[in-house]
Amino acid sequence: MRAVLAAVLLAAACGSAPPPVAAPKVGPPVAREDAVKGASDAVTSIYESLGHGDSDGLMTLASAKLVVFGPRRGDALANRSDALVALAKVVSRQAKASLASSALQVVPSAGGHSAWAFDVVEIQGEPMAALAVLENNDDIWLVEAATLGRTPTAKLAAKELAADAVVPPGMSGVAAKVDAAADGAAEKFRRGLGEQATWGDELAARGDALVVGPRAGEVTHGKADVKKLWKKRLKVNTHEALAGELTGATTPDGKLAWITAPVTRTADGAAVLPLRVFAVYARSGDDWKLVALQETVALAEPGAALAMLKKAPAATAARATVAAADGDAPAVPAKAKKPRKAKKKARAVEAEADAPAEAPKPAVASTDEDDAPVVVKHPKKAKKPPKKKPVVADDDDGAGSD
Repeated sequence: MRAVLAAVLLAAACGSAPPPVAAPKVGPPVAREDAVKGASDAVTSIYESLGHGDSDGLMTLASAKLVVFGPRRGDALANRSDALVALAKVVSRQAKASLASSALQVVPSAGGHSAWAFDVVEIQGEPMAALAVLENNDDIWLVEAATLGRTPTAKLAAKELAADAVVPPGMSGVAAKVDAAADGAAEKFRRGLGEQATWGDELAARGDALVVGPRAGEVTHGKADVKKLWKKRLKVNTHEALAGELTGATTPDGKLAWITAPVTRTADGAAVLPLRVFAVYARSGDDWKLVALQETVALAEPGAALAMLKKAPAATAARATVAAADGDAPAVPAKAKKPRKAKKKARAVEAEADAPAEAPKPAVASTDEDDAPVVVKHPKKAKKPPKKKPVVADDDDGAGSD
């Protein structure tokens, strides 16, 4: 009895310490091709249920802890029950959804007990980008988390941005929480917001990497293309700052983690862009590596983003925090530079009679199309001819004598 009481008191004394994360229990490995087929079939079944207006059929295809971020500002659903209730309001057997898939991609984790999937779908004729994380429970594939975003054209996005009508989707409805098992991924997510090179390095190291931008056609796959994209992002000093709290979790096998948050994105010469970032991380030893990233926007009424834009300077503070942690001076967003006028090629100057009488200038070097240096010499001051002395007659030559 005393031993039990001592154990209880010890547990109470140590109650402030977080409990250790239990190692997940998984079955034998699943072959990669089987995992791809199983996850793909689950996604296809979801499309079929939506197409037939059967929201009840989705009950067997979604995890009980399902979290969904939809295309509108208020589309944030915290569990399967809420998701199905919301979906039932939109989809019914009388009003079937017109849905077409065009780019389904499934990437399983090591062991084949989880996977992430991406697709570009048309819902009622409107293109949308979807990124989802799935879990494999006894060969039954379920969707655990998903984000679905509109992909407006660049022209429409610019118009709505000018009206302060662009906001992150899913701003309310889900209690912000990150599971303890996903803390490592959440920490890397926070760091990558202000130090984007860390995201780019990890994405460019994988052949199956994916980056999805908020506008139509902004889908980038693979090492080479991601590397080019990130070079452009870094060139304009792209940074993102939190505009809300993080939400995230891991799959039951502990191989994948998803982290998401509303942010504001800044870049040289561009307006502040409010959006939601949804990131997928894969377990690599004791570390997490970024494998997929999607940025989405919601279009709301004009002025809807004003409250968020007032907090946008926090991006500068985030950059300064990262720089201070690395021992560098705080970074300040650079102002957009005005385009410089092209310099005219220097032409050889010929000496002229009315050339200005100036001191010789140093030689100037310019560059021609072959990058060969061309040296331009400036004319020297013309010398005046010496004056002639008057000739004096010499009496020794006998001239003028008698």
